[in-house]
Amino acid sequence: MLFLAVFLGFIAENVREHIVEKERAKQLSLSLITDLKKDSAQLNDLREFRNEHLQKIDSFYRMLQQDPSTVDRKSFYGYAKAIQHTYGFSAATGTINELKSAGYLNYFINTKLATLLAEKEVINYDYSEDEKIEYDLVYNNYYSMLRKAIDPESFDSLFNYPDLIHGTGITPMQKEDLSNFKKVITQLKFMNSVFNRLDGQYNRMEKKGKEIIDYMTEKYADKD
Repeated sequence: MLFLAVFLGFIAENVREHIVEKERAKQLSLSLITDLKKDSAQLNDLREFRNEHLQKIDSFYRMLQQDPSTVDRKSFYGYAKAIQHTYGFSAATGTINELKSAGYLNYFINTKLATLLAEKEVINYDYSEDEKIEYDLVYNNYYSMLRKAIDPESFDSLFNYPDLIHGTGITPMQKEDLSNFKKVITQLKFMNSVFNRLDGQYNRMEKKGKEIIDYMTEKYADKD
């Protein structure tokens, strides 16, 4: 009788642990889905930003085609400052980090989740590398060329005194400098499109996020 009681207790404990793990897996699934939906909303904001950013880059490039004496200084300053801005993607990683650090991925053993998360990490890594390229282009190339397009006092006021325009403003550039400046602006335009085109980073991230959401919803979130 003692052996039977111990055995039944062992069975009951296993059943209880299985129920707890199943409920925890469902909670984590719902939390992961919430995080991925936050990512999707952020990507929509990023798309809007990139579309507006592209228009500003195009407008600034057209200004560089004009005679400096005919360019409106306020517009030039506005576009010059606007196109330096970068808007980075910050993934909601709370649930994913919890899955990894606390060993909760074991709840999803023999499922596709680990593979899907690994694929998502690769896409996020690619995105972060493109962000670094864009950042480097702005801070190491764009600023360097902008200094040649305006006098030092104007450059200082452009970034430190946004409501005031000091200095003489736009200056005629050497032909080679102007050509190089246009190349930098073209590169910025290309990098902007890397994120937002049909096969770009935003669509890749959103597609993978939706794939994970659909999988988790079907397998866990709607289960009792």
